[in-house]
Amino acid sequence: MAEIIVILVFVVIYLVCKANFNYKVDNYPISKVDSSKMISDKVRNNLSNAQVQRNMINGKYDKR
Repeated sequence: MAEIIVILVFVVIYLVCKANFNYKVDNYPISKVDSSKMISDKVRNNLSNAQVQRNMINGKYDKR
């Protein structure tokens, strides 16, 4: 019984973290993003969509 509770706790934590990440991606201001940097990085470095989104949230593709 304790194992099931521990697994459920980890699943809930995972889902909350995933929802928080998706919220950040959905509400990131697109006007700050340089799409040419983003596409170039994705093509040259063969990045997945999740990696590109993570970089976007961290400010790697912000216009300067």
